[in-house]
Amino acid sequence: MVGSLGLDKELDQDEEITIIDFLWRANPSKHTLARYEPYLAYYKKEMKSLQSGFYKESFLLPRMAAQSYQDLRKIISILSDNRASALSDTRTTIKELFPGQKDDAVNLSIHLALKVWLTIDAHLSSSEVSGLGVMPKELLADASSLTSLVGRSFPSTSAEVAPAESWLDPHFTAYHLTRDCKITIDWTHF
Repeated sequence: MVGSLGLDKELDQDEEITIIDFLWRANPSKHTLARYEPYLAYYKKEMKSLQSGFYKESFLLPRMAAQSYQDLRKIISILSDNRASALSDTRTTIKELFPGQKDDAVNLSIHLALKVWLTIDAHLSSSEVSGLGVMPKELLADASSLTSLVGRSFPSTSAEVAPAESWLDPHFTAYHLTRDCKITIDWTHF
């Protein structure tokens, strides 16, 4: 079961489906899992990076509050439910899941949760270093919320396209988009 599986363990195919279903609400099957391979490769790379360093003492995983996939799921759920709240308040709620853990250990766990959930790196500069490695600068800004963090990470464009430039050729269809651009289209009922 993925929930109690340690973050240092390799995921099998059923566990990958569980992760995709939770993070993306996609309900994939073993037959459609291949379309999520780029994300799963990113996810595995992030998990592996927790267990790398010049010395074993520099590994991040042992210094994190979250130690299992279930811990990550709980953090992501709290972040999602409190996305408009100040991250300092959300961190307090998350810290209650990990009694006795230091703020740095909780911050590292929140940082990892944001990376695997939203695929964003919450720190802006690698110069923010503490005893636990690189700390996410934005997570330390108490007035910041998840909504504002995402807004800053994905700013609106100010570029304007003239209507004449924005029209596609009438013969350019979904078929061409898939064949020529290698874009997969998931049709929904919305």
